[in-house]
Amino acid sequence: MLRLAPAGAWFLAAALLACSTPPAPTPTKVSEKPLATVPTPSTPIPTPFINPNKEPPPPRSEPQLPAAELAATLAKAAAERQIDSKVEAALTLRACANKVPQSVRCEGELAALLAETPRHKYEAEYYLKQAIAADEPDLDAAYYRHLGEALQLKGMYDDAATAFTRMIERSKPTATAADHFLLATVLQGVPSRIAEASDRLHMAYELDPSQHAWLRDEAILLGQQPDKVEQAIARFEEFRSKITDPALIADTERRIAELRPAITPPPTEAPTKAPGKTPGPRPKRKPTG
Repeated sequence: MLRLAPAGAWFLAAALLACSTPPAPTPTKVSEKPLATVPTPSTPIPTPFINPNKEPPPPRSEPQLPAAELAATLAKAAAERQIDSKVEAALTLRACANKVPQSVRCEGELAALLAETPRHKYEAEYYLKQAIAADEPDLDAAYYRHLGEALQLKGMYDDAATAFTRMIERSKPTATAADHFLLATVLQGVPSRIAEASDRLHMAYELDPSQHAWLRDEAILLGQQPDKVEQAIARFEEFRSKITDPALIADTERRIAELRPAITPPPTEAPTKAPGKTPGPRPKRKPTG
């Protein structure tokens, strides 16, 4: 026969069960939750490689090639340029670039190649600046034409003018009209050297009077200089006498009309009298008898 446990035993068992249940978690706000741990950035690993589109080369430190090897390297690069192997020529010139002592020709030739190469912005500008800042007696007109065109391509007009000036000075037997025009073109990119640009255009036109467009360019530049407006008008009138295109003639006449007020003094006005009554005729005196 089953015997029922006393009621006290049931209550004791229920109490023990309640004590063994884990407590409910305390509710927290979302803002009180701990933030996720941000990983510490790792230290960059040193590397000898650079991005030529974002960084210039490191300071020059390695020794220059021996004289005979340097000459052979320059000759090899020149031969590669002649067959339009520009990538190979640039690789060849890297052997003598950024070395101690500097080879100006090596770095100038490399700079001209890199100026035409995409994604080499900083490297090209570095070598262009290094090359134009130095000079060597054996650098000829052809070298400075090549360097000047590369500087012009990169928008470095003041430095390009330096290169083209050296080109003209070293031209044998003498510089051509096109050489002076080339220098005038880059001088126009330097606002403070507009007067030099107009002078070079004048020299170019004197050497080749068939280039009437140069005469017009000179006139336009002279018109931008307050002390040379009369010369500008004279050049425009000379240009008008040499052309037959109706549109160009009309444009030239318009430019002359715009410049004339700058040299024509304003008309002087007669002084005006103060407003007042104008005196009438004097009355006649009666004769006395």
